[in-house]
Amino acid sequence: MPLTEAAFEAQVRPHLDALYRTAVRLSGDRAGADDIVQEAVIKAWRHYDRFEQGTNFRGWIFKILMRTFLNE
Repeated sequence: MPLTEAAFEAQVRPHLDALYRTAVRLSGDRAGADDIVQEAVIKAWRHYDRFEQGTNFRGWIFKILMRTFLNE
């Protein structure tokens, strides 16, 4: 899959609900979860060129979510 915005969106969209649920559990509130998910998706988009196509996208984006939470 080429490194395009559409390709990124197609990969991230199926995981948004799970990312949000995880962020709610981590942060303890919905507003904080919104911010964490938004920041994680932005970071993932910025570094999408580093994602190795064909590997575990879900694991990759969840790792970004966890690091975002820990660093915030």
